[in-house]
Amino acid sequence: MLGCFADGHHLGCRYCGHGIYENVTCPTSVCNFVNEPVTPYYWDTLCQMGMLGCNADGIHVQCRFCDFQPFNSIQCPETARPTYEDGECWFPSGTAQTHRWNPKCKWGILGCWADGVHRQCQYCGSGSDGIYESISCGKDWADDEEGSVVFP
Repeated sequence: MLGCFADGHHLGCRYCGHGIYENVTCPTSVCNFVNEPVTPYYWDTLCQMGMLGCNADGIHVQCRFCDFQPFNSIQCPETARPTYEDGECWFPSGTAQTHRWNPKCKWGILGCWADGVHRQCQYCGSGSDGIYESISCGKDWADDEEGSVVFP
């Protein structure tokens, strides 16, 4: 059936309502975004207007963002997003910007929290008009930040 296995695991998880799936009717208890967000989300029947992350799609108060800055205090259920691998940045739509895993990253350090999920995920190298050129992605990463891993 068109749209089934949208999450790659569950037959009942189905794309609906937009693009080639516009003829697949979305259930009323499903978030309905014009553009699929990078931020994970789920249906939370306890959501009320004004609560952090609620009304994520701008249509349903019960549609809630979770586990992604600034919603990282809201735990995502397993159905909301894929499991984040430790030591890997999470870019569901990909990124052209070079990045690395840097255990020394924290708030205030340029490029850290690149994926919005992991503080250790750091942009580096060329791209983005040179903003991250001062952050090495090359073989000298071990000298400037012990434990970093570079991803092209």
